[in-house]
This record gives sequence, C-alpha cells and structure tokens, in this order.
Amino acid sequence: MRRFFESDAERAPFTWGVYDGATQACGIWRKSGVSLDAFEVGKKLETLLNQSGVPDNYGYAVSVDVIFDPEDFIQYLRNAYEIKRFRFTSHFENAHDVQRLIQKPAQEYAEIVGAEKTTVEAEGRNLDAEVLEDLTRSVASIGEEATAVVKMEENSRSKRIVLRGTPFSVEVSLDSIGNFFEKSREAIVDAYRNLRRQQS
Repeated sequence: MRRFFESDAERAPFTWGVYDGATQACGIWRKSGVSLDAFEVGKKLETLLNQSGVPDNYGYAVSVDVIFDPEDFIQYLRNAYEIKRFRFTSHFENAHDVQRLIQKPAQEYAEIVGAEKTTVEAEGRNLDAEVLEDLTRSVASIGEEATAVVKMEENSRSKRIVLRGTPFSVEVSLDSIGNFFEKSREAIVDAYRNLRRQQS
C-alpha cells in the first residue's frame, strides 16, 4: 500500500516551491511532467493563497508576479546612443523593496487617489541610462512593466523596447535531497540580490 501511494504521488502534477520572507521572493521548481509555465503556476498559487481566507481576514490580497530577466533590456539602455523615453507601471500593492526616487511615490499616489495602477513616463533628448538601469531592476524585481524608446546610433531610427522575455531562473546544486529547500531558498535570495545589485 505504501509503495502504491508513493508511486501515485510521484506521477501527480505537482511541483515544489520555496519562499523567502525578507525579499518576498518565491521560487518554483521546474519539474518535468508539469506543463504549466511560470505565469500559470504563479496565478494558480495566487488564487490558492487568496482563497485560503487568511489574506482576506487581514484586509489584504496576495499577488504573485513573474519576474522577467531584465538584462537584455538593460543592455539596450547601456548601449543606446540616446534614450528618448522611459515608461513604467506601478500597481498599488505592498511591494516592500521599490526604488525610492519615483517608484515609491508612484505607488503612494495610486493609493491616495484609489487607483490600482499608475503609469509614469519620462521623455527627453537623452535620459540618464544609469538611473534608468536602477529603476529597471526595481521594476523587474516586483514583476512590473517597462518600455523605452531608444536610438542605437546617431543616424538610426528610434525603436521601442519592452521589458519582457524569459522568466528569471536559477540553477540549484544539491549535495543531497535533504538540503533541497534551504539550498533553493539561498539560490533565489542570491538571484534576487544579483538582480537588484544588492550586497548580502
């Protein structure tokens, strides 16, 4: 009987996940046999947590957003001859670790006026790539959207770039299955800090 249940459980469409409270980062183990992508798993997890009743009891709602790897977008910003426009969205949520220059005030503004989402746009002859890289990392780290209009060369036409692509992923090296969860948590914390360029 024991073998039957263990075998049945192994074939069931489930996966493992880890959560780090300090960074509010959640990692989902990509498991063969589970066809759902990161978006679908995230939405199912969000629904499951909200339907538990616990967030509602405290007047909250849980949001699970996919974090995109922002490096390609950032490379465009770094290599651009000119950055003409930068735009990002900010939802009113309890995002704990946002860029203080403009992202935090945008969230506070959304809260004050009762908005669910605020869009902030900057336009100029050539916007500061270093400031925008920091902002992009912050926007990406909480699953928000960003776009930019750049010129890659002096005589080239402007092009629009979008912060999207593959979900952020990391590899986890395991000494044994016993340390799976702790190693996975450490890996997502390191990945998050690398994304934000934060020190441990």
